[in-house]
Amino acid sequence: MLNPEIIISFASLLVALCALLFTWYQVRLSREHNRLSVKPHITTFSYSKTIGTDAYLIVELMNNGLGPAIIINFKILFDGDLVSLNDQKKTTEHIKEHFQQPQDYLVAQLGPGYVMPANETRSMIQLKFPNASGLQDDYEALLDRYDVVIEYKNMYNDVLPTYTTEDHKSLSTSAPNK
Repeated sequence: MLNPEIIISFASLLVALCALLFTWYQVRLSREHNRLSVKPHITTFSYSKTIGTDAYLIVELMNNGLGPAIIINFKILFDGDLVSLNDQKKTTEHIKEHFQQPQDYLVAQLGPGYVMPANETRSMIQLKFPNASGLQDDYEALLDRYDVVIEYKNMYNDVLPTYTTEDHKSLSTSAPNK
């Protein structure tokens, strides 16, 4: 027959092991929750609008996630070729070559290490065309030939899947006229 002290010892050991496993499981869930609570989510939204006779094409980058996105690499491609953003003259030449003399434009670049806070929206490409309300569809088709590629990570240095607008073209829409 087993000694009651041995039975009590095994029962105590079993309770301690269960408590240890439960604590380990809770710590693991807590860590996973903490990572998810600061996970960024990068996306773009492209649209066109007209104000009077001027047409605008706009591509915005936004972080819809809960935490900041740390940019590792950022590039804009046109028909698969890299668009040089470091040289203002080359950028201007590229815009003028593919678009019929926009009156005004903005092409932004995010450098490596840029921290994009949660809920931030940045205009990446803005093109303004005077007296071009009839050409808006043509310009939208041309804008679809651009691809924004972003590699980014979260605050825990977990590299997240590379974002490309090519994979998310369904987000394009037209904004209401003002």
